Amino acid sequence: MLALSMLLMAVGNTAWMLYLALALAGIGNANLCIIVFTRVLRSDPAHENELAGLMVTGLFGAMLFPLLMGFASDAFVLLGWLPTLGAILVMGLASLYLLAFTKRL
Repeated sequence: MLALSMLLMAVGNTAWMLYLALALAGIGNANLCIIVFTRVLRSDPAHENELAGLMVTGLFGAMLFPLLMGFASDAFVLLGWLPTLGAILVMGLASLYLLAFTKRL
C-alpha cells in the first residue's frame, strides 16, 4: 500500500490522484504502527506493560511534534523569517530536553 502511494505521488498530476496517494500513505502507516506494536509486545511478554508505555509515548511524540513544528513555522512566516527555522527550533528544543533528561539516568 505504501509503495502504491509513493508511485501515485511520483506520477500523480491531478488533485484526486494526490489525495488518493496521501490517503493510502496514511492507511499504510497506520497499519504498520499496529504491526510494529504487536511485534514489540510479543518480543518480551514479561515486560509488556513497560513496552506498551514506551510505544504509546513514542506514538504521542510522533503526533505532537509535527503539529508544534507547523505552528512554529507559521509563526516564523508571520514574523517574516525563514519558516523552516521554526521547525528546526522545535526539534532543537526537544533534543536539548532529551539530552538534559538523559543526564539524570
